Amino acid sequence: MIVKHPSRPIRGFYQSVRMAYSMAFVTAPSVEVAKEISSTLVREKLAACVNITPGITSIYEWEGKIESDSEVLMMIKTKTSLMDELTIKVKKIHPYEVCEVISTTIDNGNNQYLEWIGKVVKLDKDEKSS
Repeated sequence: MIVKHPSRPIRGFYQSVRMAYSMAFVTAPSVEVAKEISSTLVREKLAACVNITPGITSIYEWEGKIESDSEVLMMIKTKTSLMDELTIKVKKIHPYEVCEVISTTIDNGNNQYLEWIGKVVKLDKDEKSS
């Protein structure tokens, strides 16, 4: 018998982790810009950790032309409930006219690491009211 993820969180691992945390991906034109964005997000407790990966190449269409640029990729760990606020902050400080901010939920991982994310980032509005 194959058991899939429960439709409702159960006590233990899934209750504290399921759909609570996300990874956001943001590209930037340089390591310096990525460090500025990352430092702001961590300092303002919108992210627990940001990994900066230099040396990626992005190929995309912009204003009817195919473009190819060297960029830096940021992998940002945060709470899913903070993604809207994180996106607004990135858009304010990012130099691109239309910056990439996409995310996916973290479905599984080292529970201690995921709990650390929850302790480091700020409380969301639901946590403040409880």
